[in-house]
Amino acid sequence: MPGALLITVGLTSLVYAIVEAQGKGWGSTTTIGFGAVAIVLLLVFVVVEQRRAVPLINLAIFRLRTLSTANAAIALIMGANVTFFFVMTLYMQEVLHYSAVETGFAFVPLSVGMMTGSVLAQRLIPIIGIKPQVVLGLGLSAAGFLLYLRTPASSANYAVDLMVPMLISSFGLGNALVPATLLATSNVPEKDSGLASGLLNTFFQVGGALGLAILTTPRCVADVERAGWVRGRRHRAGARRRARGRLPSRLRTRRRVLRGGGGAVGHGHSQAGPRHRG
Repeated sequence: MPGALLITVGLTSLVYAIVEAQGKGWGSTTTIGFGAVAIVLLLVFVVVEQRRAVPLINLAIFRLRTLSTANAAIALIMGANVTFFFVMTLYMQEVLHYSAVETGFAFVPLSVGMMTGSVLAQRLIPIIGIKPQVVLGLGLSAAGFLLYLRTPASSANYAVDLMVPMLISSFGLGNALVPATLLATSNVPEKDSGLASGLLNTFFQVGGALGLAILTTPRCVADVERAGWVRGRRHRAGARRRARGRLPSRLRTRRRVLRGGGGAVGHGHSQAGPRHRG
C-alpha cells in the first residue's frame, strides 16, 4: 500500500509539474515545488521497496537489459503515438478546418498502417530477430515523422502531406510494438512474469502521459492555433472577394457610384423623394 501510494503520487506530481511549466514557467514555484515533490516521492519509493520483504516492484527486475530497453522503447512509441494524435487533431480541425467526422476518417490510414506493420512483424521476427525488428520499426517510424516537417503551416494536401507520412510512421510503430512487447515479457523469471506484464502496461500509460505533457510545454499549441487563425482570416477574406465578384453588374455599378459620385446619387434621391406609408 505505501509503495502504490508513493509511486502514484510521485508520477502524478511529475506530470503536473511538466504541464504547469507551459503557463507558469520552469522557474516558477509551482513547477519547482511539484517537481521536487515528485523526485522525493520516487526516491522514497525506491528506498521503501528495497526494505520490504515482499515489495510491490522487485527493482532487481530492471537489471534485465532486454526488459528495461523494451519498456523504454514502448514508452517512446506510446509518447510519439499519443502526441501525434493530439497535434494532428489540432492541425486538422484548427488549421485545415476539418469537421470531427472528417478528422476521424483522416486517421483511418494510421490504423491500417499499424495493423499491417504488426502482421508483417510477426513474420519478420523469425527471419531477422527481435532486436533488429525493433530498430527497423523505430527507424521507419522516425522517417515518417520527419516527413511531417515539410507539411505547410497554413495549408496541406491530405494525400501527399498527411496520408503518406501517416502510413509510414504507423507502419513503423506496428513493426516496433510487437517485438518490443515480446522483449518486455520474455526471459523473465516465472515468479516475476506478472510484474513484467504490469510494468509493460505501466510504461504504455506513462509514456503517453509524459509525451503529451512534454509536448504541450512549448508554444506548439499556440502556433497551431495562430496558423488556424491566419488561415481562417485568409479564407474569410477570399470568400468576401468571391462574393463581391458574384454581385450583379447593376449593384457593382451602384456601389462604385456610392463611393465616387455621392452628389449624383443624392440628386437622384431628392427627385424621387422619400416614400411615405399611407
